[in-house]
Amino acid sequence: MSRASGFTLVELVVVLLILGISAAAVAPAVTRREDAMTSALDRAGGLVGEARRLAVSRAVRVSLTLEPDGRYQLRQLEGDTLAVLEQGRLEFATGAGLDTDRMLTLTFDPRGTVMGDSIPLREGNRRVVLGLDRWTGASRSTDGR
Repeated sequence: MSRASGFTLVELVVVLLILGISAAAVAPAVTRREDAMTSALDRAGGLVGEARRLAVSRAVRVSLTLEPDGRYQLRQLEGDTLAVLEQGRLEFATGAGLDTDRMLTLTFDPRGTVMGDSIPLREGNRRVVLGLDRWTGASRSTDGR
């Protein structure tokens, strides 16, 4: 009696099981990278939106300054007076953050238009720029988010 060559059903199931376990172990590391950049974009975009909202709702100029280490300050500029509205630090996921070595300043006027820099972000070797529409103050990243 001759035996047929090939794999048995049990062998195929074992191989598929090993591949599934391997894929499940690698998947979080792959998705975490995307999540870190998405989180950085969301945090920076939220801060820009808050600065614009304050400028429009209070009918004053509001300045947002970002330091390379993530510290920020929202300041109200009214005539010769300068009042700090909020300050803190942007907390980014590990490996993500601002991609600059200088202070960035964005200034929103009471109509919501913006004057200032875009916000460069990094996560590992990936670089994304959060650009701002001068007239609407809307933010959009270079990767389309």
